[in-house]
Formats: sequence, structure tokens, C-alpha cells
Amino acid sequence: MRDPKGVVAAGYDRIWRRYEEWNAERAGNARIDHLDAVLPLLRHRRSALDLGCGTGSTATYRLAEEFETVTGVDISTETIEAARARLPMVGFIAADMIEVDLPDEAYDLVTAFYSVIHVPRDEQLGLVGRISRWLAPGGVLLVNLAASAGDGYEEDWLGAPMYWSAWDESTSRSMISRAGLELVGAEVEHTTEHGEPVAFLWVVASKPDRPIRP
Repeated sequence: MRDPKGVVAAGYDRIWRRYEEWNAERAGNARIDHLDAVLPLLRHRRSALDLGCGTGSTATYRLAEEFETVTGVDISTETIEAARARLPMVGFIAADMIEVDLPDEAYDLVTAFYSVIHVPRDEQLGLVGRISRWLAPGGVLLVNLAASAGDGYEEDWLGAPMYWSAWDESTSRSMISRAGLELVGAEVEHTTEHGEPVAFLWVVASKPDRPIRP
């Protein structure tokens, strides 16, 4: 059995240029639309974390315009090298977001666009728990997840093998709450990719000033 994370890392190492082109060809820019919508919810714009930042050409770039400091994390080393060259003002880390060492309560906003869907679903609850620790009190998480459960593998996606994983909508909502975050909003949005319908659950959640009691 292939290592899912190895598939994702090697895949984006190979196709990051094509992915940028494909993303630019898509109608609209969901990342920026959702990011701009969530900015007014923030108490502070001191520090932001972008998980699965890619080359930083869209969301990370926008974050750098709004926050004093920005950190980007991506599992693809080739992608991170491209990001460092383009956005030298951002601190980029090539790492698995499940394993990366980041400070607690350091970020006013954590974003994860089309990236948690590449994390094996059995690890996603642990990841959201880590994000909860990284968020400052009152901080906000903006993430999109798949809207139906399953694991997917494609031999040729934009020119490389690729892997995805997700829980269903109800389990994803529960996952956010179990990590100690308060759900601000969650909406399924439908679009098309390669001519096929796809749906994503867009979630906004906040970290309370005091821990949520069970």
C-alpha cells in the first residue's frame, strides 16, 4: 500500500506549476472570497498561519497584506522553495502539518484551503486539536473539507498520482467541536472540477477565551 502523504508530497513536487495554472483557470477564487469574509471577525491581525500554503500565490499573499507576520506550511518541498522565492517576507516551513512544531496560542487566524482533504481522515481530528492549541484565544479557523466520507486515489491528477480523504459533513462538524472550537458557520458549496461536480464544506470556527467544558 502506498504512503498517502508520500503520494501527496511527491505529487505536488511534480505538478505545482500545473496546479497554479489550473487554479488560475477556475472561475472565481473561493480562497480569497472566504478569507475576505472572515477578516472582519478577527480581534487582531498580528499573526496568521496558512496550512497547505502551496506557492503562496493566492491566500498566503493576501494574508501577508493583512497581518504583521505570516507562516506558511506545506508538505511539498519544491512548492515551498517556490513560495520562499516569491514571498520572502513570509516564514515558510516544509513539513507535514500533523508533525510540524509550532507555538501554542500564537495565531489570530489559521487557514487551510484544499489541504486537510489530503490528510488521512483518521489523523484529521488530531490535526484540528493541534490547530486549536495554535490559535490565540478569540482566534479563528477557516478551513474547507470534503462534504462526503471516503478515501480517494487517482493515478493521474494534473500529471501525478494524488490522494484525498474526508469524513462526512456531520462528522466534520463534530470534529471541530471536539477540538474545543466553537462553530461560527459551516456551509456546503458545490462546484465542478474537470467537468465533475464536487462539494466542499467551508467551516469558520473560533477559539473561546475560556476552554469549552464538556
